[in-house]
Amino acid sequence: MSISFLFIETADKSLWKDAFKVVTYFRPPLTTETWQRPGMKDKVIELAQYAAYFTRALLYVSCNELKLKHFPIKTDLTEDTGNSLMWSHYYFVVRYESSHYRRTFAPELRIACPVNNHPICSSFTSNGLPATAGWPHTEDEKGYWSHLQPLLNATREFLELETNMAEPYNGLQVDPQKYQKAANTLTKKYLKAGQAKQRQQEKEEQKRKAHEEKLALKQNAPQPTNSSTTEPVTGAGRRVGAVPGIFKGIMFRSQLEIRFATQLEAKGIRWIYEGERLSEGQYLVDFYLPDLHRWVEVKGRIEPRDDYLLKDVAAYLKRERQETVFVYTQSKAYSVSATVFKELTHKAFWELLG
Repeated sequence: MSISFLFIETADKSLWKDAFKVVTYFRPPLTTETWQRPGMKDKVIELAQYAAYFTRALLYVSCNELKLKHFPIKTDLTEDTGNSLMWSHYYFVVRYESSHYRRTFAPELRIACPVNNHPICSSFTSNGLPATAGWPHTEDEKGYWSHLQPLLNATREFLELETNMAEPYNGLQVDPQKYQKAANTLTKKYLKAGQAKQRQQEKEEQKRKAHEEKLALKQNAPQPTNSSTTEPVTGAGRRVGAVPGIFKGIMFRSQLEIRFATQLEAKGIRWIYEGERLSEGQYLVDFYLPDLHRWVEVKGRIEPRDDYLLKDVAAYLKRERQETVFVYTQSKAYSVSATVFKELTHKAFWELLG
């Protein structure tokens, strides 16, 4: 049985699922009968109100035994120069040590994201009074003590509610800036989860864009005609079965060319479509990649004319411009030289483009 404290930086509960939050527990040794005493809910809320002074975060308290869930205690962030809740790996800690060594019991009240620069006397007697002679001295110390004293009294009251636990504690420690490894681990966990979520969102966004482009291409593609006498128009296919279409405002001669263009776009590679006729054969290579100094001819199939003219284009580009030419087909690709077509897989082709 315990009291839980939720520390968070937004009051909008619709954002709590993904928001960074810290939950701490105070577990006084109380029986079910004690929890059911009249006024216990008010005592829990009062304790949480005293604790709220010592945190910069928002604070909500819960207690299952009292059917108390996320009761708002502090709903405004404290203006402070310290770190946010995620990066604050320190707690304000009130710890009572048990005098019953057989039971080894030391209940602890931990307050996340503590406020900074408060005067503190860390040494107290077993009854919660300052052990330092004359403390508090200054007005700042007296003001601080006016908030600390009721927190210590309320905490100790919970520990003394059981009649058989009278005076069970012989030590009290107060640490206003206690480093917690668990807080650092929690921060790393949230960061890792956030990065994974961001990667997933980026992946879904890429899939959505690819789907929209595919639909747009399908909608813009001309409908096929059954007439064998229809004259070809601009962008008509170079072979039977090629379906022209528009992408980024450009009329392409086939859907394979459009798919290749979309892959270039996805990889961030600049391209120019049918920009120049090359060599003595005046061959119009489909794509020029100016940043990579490479040319790519996209073909459904390689014909004898291509075998001859593209080798001539490759020799010309190497001699005059120190550039290279490739052929990209449905199932494979080729690196073209003056003498040979060297077969490549699509994966190897894209790796060569970098």
